[in-house]
Amino acid sequence: MPDFVLALNNMGTTLGAMGRTEEAVARYKRAIELRPGDGNLHNSLGYQYAQQGQYDLARQHYERAIALIPGFPLAYNNLGNLERAQGNLEQALANYRKALEIHPGDANAHFNIASVLLKQGEKDAALEHFRQAADAAPADAGMRLGLANALAAVGDMEAAVTQYERLLEQHPAHAGAHCNLGVVLAAQGQREQAIAHLQKALALNPGLELARKKLVSLGAATE
Repeated sequence: MPDFVLALNNMGTTLGAMGRTEEAVARYKRAIELRPGDGNLHNSLGYQYAQQGQYDLARQHYERAIALIPGFPLAYNNLGNLERAQGNLEQALANYRKALEIHPGDANAHFNIASVLLKQGEKDAALEHFRQAADAAPADAGMRLGLANALAAVGDMEAAVTQYERLLEQHPAHAGAHCNLGVVLAAQGQREQAIAHLQKALALNPGLELARKKLVSLGAATE
């Protein structure tokens, strides 16, 4: 039986990653029938319901996961994401902070807190959490990109360039970083460098319309 539950869990994970959420839900529900006290299964089912926009069901399973595993930062992060998706920013922050209280080095919690604080206009506090997220997961391109984007958003272009370049040292084929670096360099008047990064972004991801539009605005080739 444990092997069958594991198989159902693995199938649910794979189907969810493919966007086949209905099938993923069915696998997780069957797994929970066989092992109702598994908090990880409830968290995973909650996530699939959230992807479907079934927020009430998602909340029920996230809360059940937390009841079964009180120190479960992933479930608190997911519950925070659920609240944020519904515009409940203070409740989202409370859940993210609970995740961080449980696991102070949780990069996702830092990143999520930063994203909400930036939306609320708390720029300095947001940047500090973005920095902590990037420091907690130095190899994670998304965390470094979030910090770089936030720095650009608040107008600290030099610091943003530094972070984009640092990201590209580790992930040279990151199209989004090339694109955003190109946009920032263009804003600084560094046209040739901007064009080089924007063209690289487009070569890596031909569907990146921001890079294409920026190249057109700079009078540069898009092919």
